[in-house]
Amino acid sequence: MESHNEWGRYQKITKDNKPRHLAICLKNFLYKEMSIIDIGCGAGTDSMYFIEQGCFVNAIDKVTNGIEHRKLELRHDIKDKLSIINGDFTNMEFPVCDAVYASFSLPFCNPNNFNKFWINIEKSVREGGIFAGIFFGVNDDWHNISKNITFHRKYEIEELLKTYNIKKFEEKEYDGQCVGEKGNVIDKHWHIYEVIAIKNKSGK
Repeated sequence: MESHNEWGRYQKITKDNKPRHLAICLKNFLYKEMSIIDIGCGAGTDSMYFIEQGCFVNAIDKVTNGIEHRKLELRHDIKDKLSIINGDFTNMEFPVCDAVYASFSLPFCNPNNFNKFWINIEKSVREGGIFAGIFFGVNDDWHNISKNITFHRKYEIEELLKTYNIKKFEEKEYDGQCVGEKGNVIDKHWHIYEVIAIKNKSGK
C-alpha cells in the first residue's frame, strides 16, 4: 500500500471505525490541554477521540482529505485543537510534544530510514512524555513479501525504549483482515506489539 490512491481508499474504508484499542488504552494517561502528535492519522478517528478528551492534536499523514473533512464537522470552539500536516512523516522533524501516538504507521517506514525516523520521534517526546505505538512482528504475513515495511523482534523494541518506563507491552498474533493494494478486504495473519511508555527524565 504505497500510492496516495491506495491510502485514500484505505481511509474511506476505515473512516467509520471506532477508536483503536491502543487509543482507548492511552486514555488513562491523557489530560486536558495535552499536546499529541498523531503520526499516520489516517481518516482521523483516533485524533478525534483525543480531541474529545480535551487534547490538542497535530495530525500527520501523506493523505489528509479524510481528516480535513472531519475538521469541518468539529464544533467551532474546538476546531483550533486540531492541526493537520500533510507530508511524509518518515522524513519529518516533529515539534516537542507531550505524547507521540503512532498506531499502524511505524511499520510503513522503509527499514533503511527507520533509525532516522525513530530519532525524530525521540526528539519530539519531552521528558516525562508518552510514546504509544504499534510495531509489526516477524511472524506477520507481510514479513516475507515486502521489503518496504519495517518489522521488529521483541528485544529490538525493548532496545528502542531503553530510556522509557514501559507501561504497556503486549504481543498479539491473530488471523484477521486488512485492506489490499486494490482497496479490497483480504485475509491476513497479524503479528503486532502494542506499546505505551513514558520517557524517563534526565539522570533517571
